[in-house]
Amino acid sequence: MSQSGDSRSRIVVFAAHCLLNQNVKVQGLVDEHPAAVMPLLRLLFDRGAGIVQMPCPELRELGLGRPLGTDTREQYDTPSYRQTCARIAAELAAQISAFLAAGYRVPCVLGVEGSPSCSVVRAPVLGPEKQRVLRPGSGLFIEALDAELARAQLDVPLIGVPETREAGSLEEALGQIASLLEPRRRAPVGDKQRVPAGPGPAAEDVVTAPLGPEPEPDTHPGMAEAARPPPSEQSAARSRLGPELELREPRAHRVRVEAGQVISERPDHSTERVRMSDLQRVEIQTFRSMGIQPLWVLTGLGDAKVVLPMGLDGETELLVKLQQLPGFDDEALVEAVSSTADETFVCWQRP
Repeated sequence: MSQSGDSRSRIVVFAAHCLLNQNVKVQGLVDEHPAAVMPLLRLLFDRGAGIVQMPCPELRELGLGRPLGTDTREQYDTPSYRQTCARIAAELAAQISAFLAAGYRVPCVLGVEGSPSCSVVRAPVLGPEKQRVLRPGSGLFIEALDAELARAQLDVPLIGVPETREAGSLEEALGQIASLLEPRRRAPVGDKQRVPAGPGPAAEDVVTAPLGPEPEPDTHPGMAEAARPPPSEQSAARSRLGPELELREPRAHRVRVEAGQVISERPDHSTERVRMSDLQRVEIQTFRSMGIQPLWVLTGLGDAKVVLPMGLDGETELLVKLQQLPGFDDEALVEAVSSTADETFVCWQRP
């Protein structure tokens, strides 16, 4: 596609959800920034950076009315929550890969220092007296995202934006972000950068008052259910999706590329497969009106077809193979992952 006359900056920063919308934070944790972290937004907009708002794993898993509890890694560290983090991380790694392959710059990914999920270098844990203490380390979601980026060999710096003064210096974090936004700034090859937001107080010295026992898990369904679209819109999308509707939850679904074949292992333990050499068409179908994940649809010869939800295990390796197809349209992939409608995006088609 020609870029003549197109004035976009081609700079994209991935940011933790609450940096743009403080309303999703746990009740009682919002202090200095009632709506969004405006100094950060002003910096990004002034430097011409587009923003991808990453999903909040806490909101997705536990809903808007989740309790404060201890607000530590231990509170959220369950198998179910780790699966949620892994699914979101896989989807984000695919988006970052698509932007980079299409010629965009992704200068950094922004976490939230002091968060049990999104901390980069200072994470809250339970101390020996059941107190909340900041210790060196990352939150559960950033841990999953870091692993997914490493697996995809994507060298994108991770920067923590402090949510409190105890977690670090906002001013120093903004300075580090501004440095990465400079033209032609390149991160060094090697270990992924974890950039602390200034020295702040010594991590081992940051302790709050003792907290009470951890409350029972929240049973609120969350914002997604409340925001579900009208039945008429869902019905139209459902008719498009057809028998693949059960794939909207990729939790027990994985894909692998092996011996020249794309092999999908479905939740019922059945498999679908298509040979890479037989591929005729690769498309992404989005069903935003139903609030479900977009689907990859890989069509081969005859009746061979593999339908996969985005965000499943093995997607990053599959995307690397698909992007090697001559003429694969990375712009279509970027448009698909950013779509807010029910659409079909053709990423590749055999001539």
